[in-house]
Amino acid sequence: MWIPAPVYERLPQFLLLVGLLLMSSGIYLGFGYTLTWVYFGTGVVCSAWAIRVFVMRRAFRNDSQEEQADADVSQS
Repeated sequence: MWIPAPVYERLPQFLLLVGLLLMSSGIYLGFGYTLTWVYFGTGVVCSAWAIRVFVMRRAFRNDSQEEQADADVSQS
């Protein structure tokens, strides 16, 4: 499945925003309300997933840059 580059690059930020909004709405409703735990839990999952994706992408890009630098050095 192909995802346009702007959408692909902004997906972790969007998930983090959704997660923070869900957690804040859960807190706003108060923990006496039954669905608060669903909102808060879903917000935590969305936020954790966004951070995971961001860290994985950063690690992959750093590895790719190091490999490219090693290839450039070996060609010289």
